[in-house]
Amino acid sequence: MEIALIAFFVFLVAWTCYAVTISQGKEEFLCQDCRFNDPEQCLKVERPRAILCTSYRNDKEPVSESEYKR
Repeated sequence: MEIALIAFFVFLVAWTCYAVTISQGKEEFLCQDCRFNDPEQCLKVERPRAILCTSYRNDKEPVSESEYKR
């Protein structure tokens, strides 16, 4: 049982570190240059002052084929 708790804790720490490294932001508002900065495309309550967003896409980057089909 103790080993399972240790393994779970290690997994939780690793997952948290991973989530922090992939999150968008850097303490700046993302909506200013987000491809989805439109009330019809982004329904997140954080808008327009979001500093973390998993849906953020820079409007200056090329659109991928999967995003184009949305």
